[in-house]
Amino acid sequence: MLLLNDIDLQFGHKIIFQNLNIHIKKGSKYSLLGRNGAGKTTFFRLLTQEQEYDKGSIKFMGKNINIAYLPQEILELSDKTILEEILSGSKELIEIENELKKLEEIIHEDEKALERYTLLSERFELLDGFNRESKAKQLLSGIGFKQEDFNQPISKFSGGWRMRVYLTKLLLNNPDLLLLDEPTNHLDLPAMIWLEHYLKSFNGTLIIISHDKIFLEKVTEHIIEIDQNRIFLYKGDYDSYLKQKEENRLLLIKHYNKQQEEMESLRRFITKFKAKATKAAQARSKMKQLEKIEANAIILPHSSKKMRFNLPIPQKSGKEVVNIKNMSKHYSTLSIFDNSELTILRDERVSIVGANGIGKTTLLKIVANLTDFDGDVKLGHNVNFSYFGQHQIEELNLNNDIITEMQNSATYDDIPRIRTILGSFMFTGDDVFQKISTLSGGEKSRLALAKMLLFKANLLLLDEPTNHLDIDSKDILLEALKNYEGTILFVSHDRYFIKNLATNIVSIEDKKLVKYQGGYQYYIEKLENANNITNNEKRVEQPKGNKKDKNQKRYEAELRNKKSKILAPLKKEFNKIESLIEDLETKKEEYLKEISNPEFYTKNNGTYIDKINKEMKTLDDTLEKQHEKWEELYLEIEEIEESFQI
Repeated sequence: MLLLNDIDLQFGHKIIFQNLNIHIKKGSKYSLLGRNGAGKTTFFRLLTQEQEYDKGSIKFMGKNINIAYLPQEILELSDKTILEEILSGSKELIEIENELKKLEEIIHEDEKALERYTLLSERFELLDGFNRESKAKQLLSGIGFKQEDFNQPISKFSGGWRMRVYLTKLLLNNPDLLLLDEPTNHLDLPAMIWLEHYLKSFNGTLIIISHDKIFLEKVTEHIIEIDQNRIFLYKGDYDSYLKQKEENRLLLIKHYNKQQEEMESLRRFITKFKAKATKAAQARSKMKQLEKIEANAIILPHSSKKMRFNLPIPQKSGKEVVNIKNMSKHYSTLSIFDNSELTILRDERVSIVGANGIGKTTLLKIVANLTDFDGDVKLGHNVNFSYFGQHQIEELNLNNDIITEMQNSATYDDIPRIRTILGSFMFTGDDVFQKISTLSGGEKSRLALAKMLLFKANLLLLDEPTNHLDIDSKDILLEALKNYEGTILFVSHDRYFIKNLATNIVSIEDKKLVKYQGGYQYYIEKLENANNITNNEKRVEQPKGNKKDKNQKRYEAELRNKKSKILAPLKKEFNKIESLIEDLETKKEEYLKEISNPEFYTKNNGTYIDKINKEMKTLDDTLEKQHEKWEELYLEIEEIEESFQI
């Protein structure tokens, strides 16, 4: 698919990438990981050729590769209807369709026009143009739109739903390379499950940035990590990646310690004997040896700060924490809840699930008495709550510094705890004097969570508490909430978070609150039994085209056989070269591991070191030639496949 060779990129004095090398294989599915600011979005911009680089090369193996990119930020779309916008995605199909309409007026009088019309019709069918609208509607239904939405203008919908329109537009064009930056941010659970099924059957190459571990595990098979300006490829799922990374870290520390001991030993020898005439020559030799090691010194990655906190032990509440009876909620003519009932008991951790816009946030606000409603909603004996809203970070005073923001929300007795709480959320030392306006989204989210800890509540009402948090911070928050000695009612789109925290599920169905007396897995089994997921899978099936006559079927079968005979030896050679490249790259990694070992320069003589360097040079030359052969064969195979328009 594509090769990145020795890519260097620097913004001013800040190094973004250094000696970046990776082979992205056709049809493979990758997760792209890295801390905030590591360069994940910049990497996507390199692949879309929106970002220039300082050194190296990027080779795309094939002609006219269709690259589709879903950025994280909300995009402005036209004021077309949803269906019109999605169908406008393929420029070639639109041009063909317009020309066909013009040719229809003259084909009865012009023989050349008839030939052109036939040729274009075949191309239109090859691109699945006749089924395009039907497929677009299937995709829209799968991702959560109702049929009555299709002809509504996009401007009527929120940013999250507009992002769904853009994603559907990308999927409809069936790209060769699909780049998705946090695609699940605006999806509810049913749409997320549908997207999983669709992407698992996607035939192109896929790279996803996401903090949803379950989504990554279900969809991707390899992990790319950007760390310390370099890129690393791990085969296998997320757990396998963590295991491999920890093994690599321990091995690196072991080599680092050995190298440091060797360097210190050399320094002691040089200091002791450099002034003695009888040992001066040896001291100079040791100095050269030390210089070589220092030039290739192992650098340990900086240990990143992580949140570490425990929620305060609250006063015990009564057995019934929340009791809802005959509760209704209306916005003008829109009914959200209708005579709903629900009881939440002490120590339950309840996840509220349902489609976007169905009332999850509204339910939390009703319990927190932040919005009006009809009916009876009571908190139990000794219940005091703390509310974390989905837009809590927007309520921070941007003109305050961090510690002032905390002090303004604290009681007199809480003042001594402020520094400790902030330290638990990675705000230490002079960090606490930063202006809130200068903080990133993740830092603001951590500060809003820290403010919540000021109150020793025995009921936590949490609306998307993991938004803007990376995977490590999510895990630490999850562990703290699991150990919390109180009751939790929360909304989250992160299934790993729900799966590991929730003891019960409350689903909003037909304006009612349905409580499932079990965790996430129990709820999913209930959904599967109701055939919800099966229906979603059916939506992504390719629509059936028009029936073909026997002569057409026989002709296509002959073409397929002919194509297979031509391509078989080429594909065999292609696979052979690809296997050879993998073997050579493995050998190169072994050499690199050998020369990065501190003992390499101390235990081996100059002749052996020169030999290894020459072998590495030969290996690099061979790899380059094999990559060229790989590219030539790839293009030849692609041209042959394109020539057989079946």
